[in-house]
Amino acid sequence: MLTAVSLLACDRAPRESPSVRFEHDLEALKEYFHIPGMAAIVTQRGDVIYENYFGYADLQTERRVDSTTIFPIASITKTFAAVLLMQLVESGDLDLDEPINNYLADSDLSDSITIRHVLSHTSEGKPGSFFNYSGRFSRLTEVLETVTGKPLEVLLQDNILEPQGLGNTLSIVSQANVDSLTDVLAKPYEYYGTIEDGHFDIGLTSSFGLASTARDLAKFDKALGSGALISDKNRSEMFSPFRTSTGISPYGLGIFSQVFLGKQIIWGYGQEENFSGLPVPVMAATLATYVIFSYDLWEGMRFAPFLIPLVLFLCYLMVSHVEYEMMPKFSFREGKRNSILIIIMLLAIAAVVIFRQKATFPMAMGFVLFFWIRSLVHHHEEEENEELLDVSIPD
Repeated sequence: MLTAVSLLACDRAPRESPSVRFEHDLEALKEYFHIPGMAAIVTQRGDVIYENYFGYADLQTERRVDSTTIFPIASITKTFAAVLLMQLVESGDLDLDEPINNYLADSDLSDSITIRHVLSHTSEGKPGSFFNYSGRFSRLTEVLETVTGKPLEVLLQDNILEPQGLGNTLSIVSQANVDSLTDVLAKPYEYYGTIEDGHFDIGLTSSFGLASTARDLAKFDKALGSGALISDKNRSEMFSPFRTSTGISPYGLGIFSQVFLGKQIIWGYGQEENFSGLPVPVMAATLATYVIFSYDLWEGMRFAPFLIPLVLFLCYLMVSHVEYEMMPKFSFREGKRNSILIIIMLLAIAAVVIFRQKATFPMAMGFVLFFWIRSLVHHHEEEENEELLDVSIPD
């Protein structure tokens, strides 16, 4: 589990600091969901102010998770691919409103579907009419490679990874690649009552295939926010919710974009057979969150579907004006459940039952999260005089 987060504290200090509560909650989540290992990084305006690691990257050898541990990030790869596309837009080599078929050698897609439609997951049905998380995003690989004449792996290396010093971010393109990285890769696991060995998904497309560390993802977030990768104008376009013909989509270009209580939350998720990820930057509060598990989160959702909204809510509390101590305490170890948690759990279960497809799952979780946060803080006045937490970084 990989996290990069910004922490703010209220003047009226709680009995237990937000950083300590946050760490306790991460440990509780790790134990409750049988997550073998995770890492946490906290950043404020691009600077790391907290860093910690939990558990094992390999249970058999007892190799612990540390700053060099690499996790596959699955669909978080989409954000990297979106940056490459926006770079081509800036150089004048690509127009997002061109038909995607102009760049596909073999396609059964309608000529009315543009690159922008695929990039924003609005290509299903009547193009541009509604959001539906789609596997068509992988077709953007052909667009990138046709325009540049280079393989996607080379484009990522030349335009993002090497210039930004992301030396621990790489592509999982072969089993030989995996075998050569056994000392640094987090080992995949499944949980069906007991923890079992899993497997890596092999291959690289614009949809999935990258692996990274906590520190590298924090560097990527900083580079994206500072204008080192794309201009402020194109980043704003990328992070803006796509306007469909029927309303506002929860997705921008390559990443989710929603507003909760006046704060813009830019987030995404990655899902492979044995790894799951959840990046959540809160732009108005300079929050940047990356969450990665060496564990099949979707399988875990069969038992406790509220993990995603819970993690999002914990991250929100760290940057909100809400006094952290006033919020309900969660103690999975002791088996306690307060009424609010029960309600949210039931809502999340209902959402999974209603929205059975994984493609619609993020929308369901976003819906549940919004009303959960709103119900908790609706009657609470925002405190003022926030100050940055002084949190040490271990070597």
